[in-house]
Amino acid sequence: MTEIELCADADSPFLVANLKLATALGVHRVELCADMARQGLTPSLATVNAARDAFPHGELLVMVRPHDRGFSYTAEELAEMVSSISMAAGCGADGVVFGVLDNTGALDMQANRTLVDAARSLNLKTTFHRAFDATSFPSEALSQVLTLDIDRVLSSGTDWDSSKGAVDGIERLQHFLQHAENQVELVIGGGVTPNNATTLINALTAKMQESQIGRKAPFSLHCFSSLLSNGQLDAEKVSCLMQGCRTV
Repeated sequence: MTEIELCADADSPFLVANLKLATALGVHRVELCADMARQGLTPSLATVNAARDAFPHGELLVMVRPHDRGFSYTAEELAEMVSSISMAAGCGADGVVFGVLDNTGALDMQANRTLVDAARSLNLKTTFHRAFDATSFPSEALSQVLTLDIDRVLSSGTDWDSSKGAVDGIERLQHFLQHAENQVELVIGGGVTPNNATTLINALTAKMQESQIGRKAPFSLHCFSSLLSNGQLDAEKVSCLMQGCRTV
């Protein structure tokens, strides 16, 4: 079964109810983000604690992003991100989600290494978020990510500032899978729905078979609004998505 990652809105009045339902439905991984209108920022300590209590057994990942003005950060902001990583660990999170670029649109290797080292020292898993889709040279960026020993990379296979989603980015996602050679899990996010999940899984599985890539840690699906109805997690939509992930 292809694993599902649910994006949870830390500011939603339904946060606790949504995460309890996610637990009941068998969702195994959640990414917690604040300020979803700004594409996700670092949640507060209180909401991380609330999420951990409502989602006690699954894998809880915490967004670490101090502002929405691009993906470059000052030394002070980087120190704030390190503190946020410590906060997440202290609340019982299992991983953190981040990504830093320099002013040219390339990965800031030193800054990312600082964050990876901070997370590793606290036994947290790491995900490079969709700052990856804002890089100037995605293939080169993926090679750099692999040297950082990051667990996962979140991508739609399309440019960050475009309105396109993962279905539009299938060819690039297939290239990423082939390039990564099981060294990192590719998390497919951006317009993923119960209706197109099977299309994505079929296309990526076909590329894995063609390239003789194994199933160690190939890819998973990341969903947000497509699983909600009026802000509340919709059990029928989640079940439909999970069924599609099982049958492919």
